[in-house]
Amino acid sequence: MIDSNVAGASSKLSGVIQADAGVDLKRIFCDVRDLVARHGHHRTLLPVQLFKYHYEATLSAFNSIQTDVGMVDEELLRQFEEEGKLDDASKLYRRLSMTLHKCSMNLAELGRRRRFEEELGSRLLQDLQNDSKLRVVVEIYSRMSQSRDSDIESLPGKIESQRNVLYNLITQHDSYLQARLARESLRDSKAMKTLSILTILFLPGAFIATIFSTNMFDFKSKNQQVRVYFAIVIPLTAVLMICWVLWLKNTPERADEESVRQNQPAVAINWLKGSKAD
Repeated sequence: MIDSNVAGASSKLSGVIQADAGVDLKRIFCDVRDLVARHGHHRTLLPVQLFKYHYEATLSAFNSIQTDVGMVDEELLRQFEEEGKLDDASKLYRRLSMTLHKCSMNLAELGRRRRFEEELGSRLLQDLQNDSKLRVVVEIYSRMSQSRDSDIESLPGKIESQRNVLYNLITQHDSYLQARLARESLRDSKAMKTLSILTILFLPGAFIATIFSTNMFDFKSKNQQVRVYFAIVIPLTAVLMICWVLWLKNTPERADEESVRQNQPAVAINWLKGSKAD
């Protein structure tokens, strides 16, 4: 806004600058005073300085993204070299995934900043056709900004490639955890089978011996008691062992049948939904 009612040969220019919270306007205005000292008063000094500051902020954001992408590269290479150390990989994969997400968000913001920067630079060059000194300054920053376009365009491919590699590592890590859980389950299963066998072998004998120790039976001699004891315990133990083996063989099949029956309605529902969508 130009105030033409001000007395004197010069007029007063006022306006509104909309900037992010992190923009240091005090430093920008100080730099504008330095430009006034070198190039004299000009109406585009503040836009030129804002363009310079915007270039520096874009460069800083670009360098930050490149640093994060390089860090992710190093971590992924280290994971490939240390395949055996997978126990503490979950936290690392979560951190790398968050870093790649942050890089993607910052890259989208960087593209928006770069388009605004290009538009602002072209407008300043059009307005500074009669001022060679300031035009040279704007041209230098515009060319330096354009020199990063190829690097910015290559960043989405790098981030997507790293995301695919990270996904493969996560898949391998999940497979490793599942295999370890399967081994632990097998070990627990063997321990439970051992306890079951020991129980089946000793529990019938202990049960029959407890019954024989009461006053319910009156044997004529100890030899008769021993013969009756083994005549009962051995068949009973054999029957229990056979029942236990048959139960082990039939239980997984029944579990599989139940799981198939439970999954059949869901499959049917999904198929119906798909046919309706078609």
